[in-house]
Amino acid sequence: MNTKISVIIPIYNVGSYIKKTIESLAVQSFKDFEVIVINDGSTDNCNIICEEELIKYNLTYTIINKKNQGVSNARNQGISLAKGKYLYFLDGDDYIEKQCLEKFYNYAEKEGTYIVFCGYTHLSADNNYSVISKVHKYIDSILEGKDAAARMLRNEFWISAISGFYLRSFIIEEALKFPTDIKFGEDTVFIIKALTRAESVGCVKEPLVNYVRRGTSVTKTPSTAYYNLHDSDVKILEYNKEVCKDKNIKNALLNYHIPRNIIRIFSTMAKGGADKKELYEFIMREDVRNFLKGFNPKSKKFKVASLMILRFPKIAYKVFNIYGRMGKKQ
Repeated sequence: MNTKISVIIPIYNVGSYIKKTIESLAVQSFKDFEVIVINDGSTDNCNIICEEELIKYNLTYTIINKKNQGVSNARNQGISLAKGKYLYFLDGDDYIEKQCLEKFYNYAEKEGTYIVFCGYTHLSADNNYSVISKVHKYIDSILEGKDAAARMLRNEFWISAISGFYLRSFIIEEALKFPTDIKFGEDTVFIIKALTRAESVGCVKEPLVNYVRRGTSVTKTPSTAYYNLHDSDVKILEYNKEVCKDKNIKNALLNYHIPRNIIRIFSTMAKGGADKKELYEFIMREDVRNFLKGFNPKSKKFKVASLMILRFPKIAYKVFNIYGRMGKKQ
């Protein structure tokens, strides 16, 4: 007999965190679920630790060990192996609240929604799981999928990789997969595509999941993979142009989401002391500049940041870098 929920966990060198992840599953108030672990070529012993914990708590599980091909490939393999009515994606360093699966399942069954999301909390693994930020934005009623996608792109709410709950038959029928050709923002591409094809989207108005940030020290230089965030945004824009063709989604992308993310990329990289040449090359790209030129935000903060980055990128770098260094001293 098929299980109700398939929990898909890609793991890669999470030996210090996986116990807490599995423990959070073991204490779930809802018990009818399977755990599918995809070990993406870990070089530590996290797969061994993970299996020991799964056995210890007598959880139904499958572990697949494969060469490293990235988190998207691992999640896609998990989808292909899943047998549950619903899919839930959890990362190997994150954990969920005790009633997470129960509340997701009960809501989806009662309302018949294709996608359900909840709030989530960012925690720092470097500081005894202290709270970094809370993403507790919700919707007041069930939405049609394209409307939900446009609202998410305007940041009225946000669905992360671990805060969404999906009807498996919907994911399979729509042939939805995580993109394997980008290294940052791949979950957003998957989620937006899923939203645009869903008949209905609802939410549980509680923070049921905890997203744990590793290496969150402000002294750490951000990875150049962060530039891929823009590539994921462009991929969503192209998808909307070619497939979805929704004006509200287009407006949300061009007038809000993409230019704000460009500013976010620039400020984050500059604050972290990223290579100036690479950052200037990014901001001088024709498509990047065109997105910023068409940006007319209501917020003075974003308007000033946009103009500074466009006209005086070297000064903008210095300003953001000073802010970053001030943060390190606090």
